[in-house]
Formats: sequence, structure tokens, C-alpha cells
Amino acid sequence: MNFSEKLAKNELTRISDSYDIYIVGSDQVWNPLITGGDTAYFLDFVKDNHKKISYAASFGVSSWPPEYKIPAGKLLELFHLISTREKTGADIVRNLTVQKPTLTVNVDPVFLLDCDEWRRFVNALTEQKPYIFIYVVGSGNQSDIYYYATKLAKEKNLNIINLRYNKSLRHKEFNLGHVVYDASPDEFVSYIGNAACVVTDSFHATAFSVIFHKDMYVSKPHRVSSRITDLFDLTGIQGRFIGEPLKKIHWDKVDKNLEKAKADSLAYLKSIVEA
Repeated sequence: MNFSEKLAKNELTRISDSYDIYIVGSDQVWNPLITGGDTAYFLDFVKDNHKKISYAASFGVSSWPPEYKIPAGKLLELFHLISTREKTGADIVRNLTVQKPTLTVNVDPVFLLDCDEWRRFVNALTEQKPYIFIYVVGSGNQSDIYYYATKLAKEKNLNIINLRYNKSLRHKEFNLGHVVYDASPDEFVSYIGNAACVVTDSFHATAFSVIFHKDMYVSKPHRVSSRITDLFDLTGIQGRFIGEPLKKIHWDKVDKNLEKAKADSLAYLKSIVEA
């Protein structure tokens, strides 16, 4: 891949005319709780509005937090094309804008590769016994996750691999099973690809569980639950949030729904680069 030079925020205007298209996306790039409301994620440094495009951009929240006073609506109105990752994000765009931009909803980029393509990154693990993979990013209820995973491990006679996200989540009482503090991207994918099931509050751990057809048990994240709720709505998955009545996943239906959404998303990207 060819990359531009590394630029500081105040230098971004230097590359305003350097490229034919500027695409912003995907994971929570428009979540002010993470970006602090940095307007560079709205491509405010690009002079030609026709070049401003998003792909599967995610707000990560159900509504724009009122404490962030940046003119998000005005910035969004300057986009030529907007693609959000969740239908909730599309609703936020509609609510923030007066002059409605061209808008579509597309899948997270991980779904643009199919299961066989992702399998190339799944490495054999030293773990011999089937295991539950736990991954907690801290947006859900930690106690519920670890309690449920422990209960599930006993019921199904499974080991536990427990990937910890950051130091704030490394409480001793949650040091269950084989604890891992670091994982490369391919190791993360491998942990899910080789797991018997997954217990998490993470969108992407959930997404890869869908790709690899893993039973997932999800703690609904606080403030950012729309990411996973919208994914479940798209795929037709029900009853996988911890505390709700458990329902079987019909993978044929899930795959069919994803294939349609993937085809639409690839067509969107193709229309951009061939314009």
C-alpha cells in the first residue's frame, strides 16, 4: 500500500488537492466520545466537497451527544456521498442535517471478506481442549460477562481464553482461565476462529463470531449498543444478548442477509472509484 507522508492536524490542508477522493470510515470515526469532536474526521480540510465521501462511518452512539457543539450537521451537508455502518447512524445524519446528503448504509469492512478469506489468517493454537473466548472492552457489564462465561464453561466443559483489553479492566477477580494481555490482529482473529463460542461486549468480536458462525453471548454495551443491535437486525440474529431469552442462530439466513449487504456495499465502493 502507498501511504501519504505523516501529517499533523494543522498540516492536513496541504494534501487537500493531492487526491481524487477522500474517504472517511469506518469504526466510530464520528463518535465524539472517542474523537473529542475532532472535525478532521468530517474531512473539513478538503476544499472540493465533491471529493468528500464516507464508507460505513460509525457514530457508535444512538444520538449525537449534546455536549459536543461542533457543527456536525453543516459538516455532513458538505459531503458528496455518505455511507454509515448502522441504520442508527443514518438516522443521526438525517436528524443533524437540513440539506439532506445522498445517504446509504453499508457493512463494516470486515464483512467485505468472506469466511474462507478470513480463514487464511486463522492460525492453529496450542490450546488442545475446546474453549470459550472472552473479550471485554469495557462498554458492557463486566461482571455479567465473566459470570456468564464461567457458568457456560462449567455447563459445556470448556476451557477459557480471556483476552484483556487494557489495564483498567485487569481486575484480579476477572483473571479467569488462560489470561492474555496482548494479541496481534491475526491472533485476535485466530482466537475467535478456533473458539467453541464467544462471550463479549465488543462489536468486532461479535462481527467475527458472525463470520465464523460461532455462538456468541453479548453484553449490551452502554451508550454504544446500537452498533451491535443494528448488526443483529441486519443479519436476523436474535436472542444473543446476555439476560435475554436465548435463541438459535439460523446461519443460512444470516449468510444470505450478509451476502446481499456485502454486494450492495461493494457496488457502492465500485461506483466511487470508477466515477
